[in-house]
Amino acid sequence: MVFRKPLSVTWIWVCAGAVHLLLWVSLRTGWLCPLFNDTMHRFGPGADFFALYQAGYNARHGVSIYSFETGFTVIPYAYPFRYLPASAYFGILLTAVSPPLAYALWIGFCELCLLYNVRLTFMRTGGGIRGARLASLWLVFSPFFIELWIGQFTFLLSSLLFWCTLAEEEGKSKRALGWWIASVLWKPASLLWVPIWLRERRYLPGLALCAVLLACNGAYFLLFPGDWPVFLKTNVDPTPTWHAGNLGLSGLIYQFTGKGPDFRIWRLGLHAALVIPALWVTLGRNRKAIPFWLLGGLWTSLYFLVYKDVWEHHMMLLLPFLILALWRSPSYLLMGIFVLLALPSPFVLYDLRYLALNVDPQPYFTREVSIIHHSWRVVPILVLYGHWLRQAARLKAPESGDVTSSPACDADMKRSPGGSLASESQLHAG
Repeated sequence: MVFRKPLSVTWIWVCAGAVHLLLWVSLRTGWLCPLFNDTMHRFGPGADFFALYQAGYNARHGVSIYSFETGFTVIPYAYPFRYLPASAYFGILLTAVSPPLAYALWIGFCELCLLYNVRLTFMRTGGGIRGARLASLWLVFSPFFIELWIGQFTFLLSSLLFWCTLAEEEGKSKRALGWWIASVLWKPASLLWVPIWLRERRYLPGLALCAVLLACNGAYFLLFPGDWPVFLKTNVDPTPTWHAGNLGLSGLIYQFTGKGPDFRIWRLGLHAALVIPALWVTLGRNRKAIPFWLLGGLWTSLYFLVYKDVWEHHMMLLLPFLILALWRSPSYLLMGIFVLLALPSPFVLYDLRYLALNVDPQPYFTREVSIIHHSWRVVPILVLYGHWLRQAARLKAPESGDVTSSPACDADMKRSPGGSLASESQLHAG
């Protein structure tokens, strides 16, 4: 099992706190920036956050949120806004203060959410040394530095899904539904969870989501009909963007096939090979045996394997489910995957530092370097997906009201009264 060597709770917090403090100090000094493509070859700090701020400013003044017209911008730099209008409405609140102050407040808000997740994890896992070890994993995940540096929104999405999972396991279905709908409004990536809600023939989440989406976003697209094609092209068009920042499976496939028809054939075939088994275990006859957290992790890992554009900060989406997995069914494999995703990639060893900001280094990579670069993150996630798929497929439906006994999920429950595995009600929640 993982975590065998004893270590005092105090030292766990001291070590994790020191690593986390380094992340924060680097926001000011830039010490960790050379380790990541997104902090070396993109716009400066807050680039993604300023897009949200400008979208809110545009919405406040009745201007298209997807059009950053020269002379109307109030931010130093940003990339085009690509999310639903609902998140731009939140940006309206940000415009009450200046862009730099809003960015600082956003960083503080993300940190408060992180500390809340730390506390929640510590309490839910029974506290003590085991709880401290699991909760401290929130503090040492390097993609969180990228998240804060560029002012991204993925960490809030991962927190919403984390809270949704815990609420569903507690039997608080309405609260779980609320967290999930909020996550879709914030970033539509969590739409991948629809099959999870369908597994128990629960159609209310889908109907509620449609109603909320129409209410929050439909009015905007009626007022700005020309923005609907822009939104679809940016988010639904299956053609990925080709650059060093795209670390999903699509980016890796491209290294072998190029942009031609071979790429589309391979991508479609791999997507079918990945999605169909996930649907099979989620909607099959043994669906009631699979814990909610396991399905959440399975479908979240699929995001990295099927979506066209995956960035390094998106790794934050997997963090809560890795922690839940290490709590419920720990293994050396899971710990190894966590370490690979938590540590920076070897990017610093082959980076071309002489390139200016916002200059993509991808065209300057050799083929070998490019394959390493695009494999470092997605290959462990592919292994993680396979691990969770196999774990879900091995679970058997309970008979006569008894919880299924699975060595993959239940061994730790027998050992720890502190709740190291879901209880019977948790196993069947959702």
